[in-house]
Amino acid sequence: MKNLTFVIGLILLVLNLLCWLLLSCYNTFNAITSSVIIIVNVVLLWLVDGVHLKDGYRVSLNCLFPFFAFIEFLCMVFCRPHLENNIAIVFVLLAIVLQVILLVGASFMSKTIK
Repeated sequence: MKNLTFVIGLILLVLNLLCWLLLSCYNTFNAITSSVIIIVNVVLLWLVDGVHLKDGYRVSLNCLFPFFAFIEFLCMVFCRPHLENNIAIVFVLLAIVLQVILLVGASFMSKTIK
C-alpha cells in the first residue's frame, strides 16, 4: 500500500506542476502551496500504513485523510496568492493539525486496546 500511495502522490504532484506550467491563471504561490499539501498528505497516509493501528482505525483514516487532502488542495488552489491575512492557509493548517491529532489518537488507542 505504501508504494501505491507514493505512486499516486507522485502522479498528482506531476499533474499539479504541469497545470502550473500550462495555465497562466495558476499562480506560482498556489502551485507551491498545493504541492506542499500533496506531499504532506502522502506523508500522513504513509504514516497511517507505517504505524501499527487496529484495522478499524487504519481503514477509517485511509478513507478520511484523502477527503481532507482534497479539501485542503482546493483551498490552496483557490486561495489568495500571499501569506498575510490568508484565512485559507489558517484553515488548511488547522485541518493538518486535526489529521495529526487523529493519527496520534488512533495510535494511542490501538496500543491501549488489546
